[in-house]
Amino acid sequence: MTFTAQNKKTDFEHPPEGTQIGRCFRLIDLGTQFSRYWGNAKRKILIVWELPECAMKDGRPFSASKRYTLSFMENSTLRQDLQSWRGRVYTEQEIPFDVQKILGHACLLNITRNGDYSNIMAIMALQKNIQCPPQINPTLVFDLDNFNQQIFDSLSDGLKTTIALSPEYQKLFAAAYQPPRAPVINRPLAPPPLLPIAAPSTFKPVGTLANQYPGALMRPSVQPPSDFSGEAGDDIPW
Repeated sequence: MTFTAQNKKTDFEHPPEGTQIGRCFRLIDLGTQFSRYWGNAKRKILIVWELPECAMKDGRPFSASKRYTLSFMENSTLRQDLQSWRGRVYTEQEIPFDVQKILGHACLLNITRNGDYSNIMAIMALQKNIQCPPQINPTLVFDLDNFNQQIFDSLSDGLKTTIALSPEYQKLFAAAYQPPRAPVINRPLAPPPLLPIAAPSTFKPVGTLANQYPGALMRPSVQPPSDFSGEAGDDIPW
């Protein structure tokens, strides 16, 4: 085996910068993630949009994503972005809000490039003279409170690693672990080995998705309402 270090960059394709048409097609529960910078742990989600008018070299549409804290406080990034998208603020009667309602809906994304990263700087409603092409990728929802192994296996290695660090994921598989029964003998036995936990000791679970924010509980994947065509000028039903 040889260890060869090179300075070549990966061939990862970044979406084009500027204002692009996007359609939300993925909602991924990342679990409670610890931030070394802030020194706290919060429940996170990842929202992903496809860019149907921007194709990669293999013909598939580019995608863009943004990570959010699962919070709908007035100053939360999630709430601010969704209000910018729909063009009006949320009333108290509309909260709590089910984030899954945004699946299948189109918007305008302002995308910028910062080194090796592409960032969504703003989300806006489609203008009346703009139409979004039909959805290309299938809708996908991953929810740690309703774990689906097949959906988990379909995620990228990076996402699977991130999710596996969450206490929700580790608790899920620790609960399924059954230590071997000790045989009945006349001498004491060493305790069975503990299930290794990869999460840092500083993790402090903040409760399940339903307990932390009941209105944002993600149910199994659904298709957008049939009365929403995704064309400009249609009222966003959320």
